[in-house]
Amino acid sequence: MGSDHLKRKQESIVVLVIALLIILMAGIIVFLTGASTNDRSITGSDPSVKYYSQPITILTQTAPDSGGRAAYVKMTFVLSFNQRRHLQASEANDAQIRSLISSEMNRYSPDALLEPLMLDQMQASIQSILTEDMGLESNGVFLDRITVQ
Repeated sequence: MGSDHLKRKQESIVVLVIALLIILMAGIIVFLTGASTNDRSITGSDPSVKYYSQPITILTQTAPDSGGRAAYVKMTFVLSFNQRRHLQASEANDAQIRSLISSEMNRYSPDALLEPLMLDQMQASIQSILTEDMGLESNGVFLDRITVQ
């Protein structure tokens, strides 16, 4: 009778130790997962700042190059904003923004659109046009895709 009671007590102690180990391991996993997702150096951005973006695809014909060759160009840009009101303003003035971007694209020859330096220059120019002409403060204008035919 005494040994039966001792076995039950040992079994309950073993079950209690296993349960505590499981709880401890779960706590460690939750802590490590939370620490890795809250580390700003991993994500590279401040989670308190919201970014709003709008993709814009434009199909246009570029200016002819020195050989008289013009090309059809399809470009997809992503406009990035810090404030939602700038995103809403860009959506409300979509046709005007497309027109401004298209006229800027038409200034470049098809061969120039294949050079990274010229693409960077065009992106900076589009961003300054949006800021100065439209009053939209953007984080940047990013080129997502380009097709030249």
